[in-house]
Amino acid sequence: MKNAVSAMDAGESKVSVIRDILYSDEHLSLFISTQYLRLLERSAEPSAIEAWKNRMKSGLNQQGLIKELLLSQEYFDLSMKKGYERNNK
Repeated sequence: MKNAVSAMDAGESKVSVIRDILYSDEHLSLFISTQYLRLLERSAEPSAIEAWKNRMKSGLNQQGLIKELLLSQEYFDLSMKKGYERNNK
């Protein structure tokens, strides 16, 4: 946060500072890890985090990441398993 304050004190716009925070490695890693836990119910491999970070830095937004995870075979398989378990209790 200190760097963000310093950047604004140096004349950088709030929008630019916020963009820098949102696309920082730390924030992207946290966002990606959270989506893996929330949607796939597991931790993301370090290599997957790096790959997704690179894609997000190249233009993939947060909604795009979520969409791709929701459309993944892994999510489909997990959903089918959970549906089967729910219907067979």
